[in-house]
Amino acid sequence: RAVFSDVITVAPSGADYTDVVSAIAAAKTAIAGGKSSVTIQVAAGEYALRSQIELDAPITVSGAGMGKTIFKRDPSVTYTRIAYLHHADAVLEGVTGTGGRLNSSCGAGVLVEAGTIRDCELTDSGMGLWNNTQGSCAMVQGPTSKMLRCSLHDNSSASFYGQGIALYLYNEAVADSCVIYGNVCLYEAAHSIVYVKGATLRNCTVVDNWMQEDAAVITESAAKLNVIDCIICDNRGARRPSCGFDLSASGALADR
Repeated sequence: RAVFSDVITVAPSGADYTDVVSAIAAAKTAIAGGKSSVTIQVAAGEYALRSQIELDAPITVSGAGMGKTIFKRDPSVTYTRIAYLHHADAVLEGVTGTGGRLNSSCGAGVLVEAGTIRDCELTDSGMGLWNNTQGSCAMVQGPTSKMLRCSLHDNSSASFYGQGIALYLYNEAVADSCVIYGNVCLYEAAHSIVYVKGATLRNCTVVDNWMQEDAAVITESAAKLNVIDCIICDNRGARRPSCGFDLSASGALADR
């Protein structure tokens, strides 16, 4: 019977692997061989991605910290998402994801359908010219999906009628203690930097973003409190050049 490790290392040199995609494949083999979970420790350095990091198993990808472990779209690849999580026990932590690009779909930086992204930075990600995209940088959706202590900044979208340029939060997902700033809607009729629909935005700061129209944060939920203890200010819009709108709410709010 093969013996598998609980921990796999990734580094530019001197580790088990030099790329995280290969390390994830090894982790999934270990889980198939009997391990309940595997942690992939990624050393400081810049790692070029030709395809997305996909976590669909109880795997934690743990970097050395924002600005230290950097996952960046390979410039030879026109389109790729940085990361896709779709397992309740999947975790991405302590990394910077930058340069994610998609021409359709959602979440060019990260798409979380189940699992947790925490202590991460997402920047310079966005969508091409496509109608009705949601979450150009990040989409977090589902009752087991969480975004914690993340920084989302300097992301953009050229999508017509795009919603949630930095973050689209949906279907009982939670974003807590995140900072969202410097994000831009590039196209006329693009709506909102953060879109909250049946989900919870808590302890977050949304400042100094720029959109074509509507509000920096749009929320929809009649059932429960969904914007709690947040700072939402100094956001601007092209059609409201003096200050723009910070918040448009059709749901319940608490102590915003």
